[in-house]
Amino acid sequence: LITALLVVVIVFGGGYAMYAKSLAEKQYVDTYFKALYGIKTGVELSTKVTGRISSEWKMAIDSGRSFSPLPSTDELARLNRVKSEVEKMMTIQLSAPPKKLASSRDGLVKLNDQYAKLHALASSPPNNLAMLNEVALKAATSFDESARSLKTTLPKPMPDELVNAKKKYKNLKDF
Repeated sequence: LITALLVVVIVFGGGYAMYAKSLAEKQYVDTYFKALYGIKTGVELSTKVTGRISSEWKMAIDSGRSFSPLPSTDELARLNRVKSEVEKMMTIQLSAPPKKLASSRDGLVKLNDQYAKLHALASSPPNNLAMLNEVALKAATSFDESARSLKTTLPKPMPDELVNAKKKYKNLKDF
């Protein structure tokens, strides 16, 4: 009787451990693609703000007016809100990936670093229009390279989940 009870406890314990591991992996993958969505959204927003500043600056120069290259308070609030959400996910929920998916975090961290550069550029642009355009182009190019690298290095179950995430998050459809 004791042996049978011990076997039942071991089987249930092993089953629960496998279930908990599977659940942790699923939660990590879901949060990973939510963070990727946030990064992509933040990059698009940063690029939009930088583009607006650049075009308005160019028009001001052409008309002989002075220009202050700063985002609007609404733009800055949206930029910071997205950045804050992404940072929360990166530091809290994605800080300790399951062993099977650990390699996926490096690509996301690199992509987030590229996003941080674009965010900083949109939040506080340089005082030179040519420098703004040059830095924005370099940062966008680096982000695209990091994104391509991330897609090719995703561990086994994640490429399939990326397809599902593209359906769930519209900003990821061209990722």
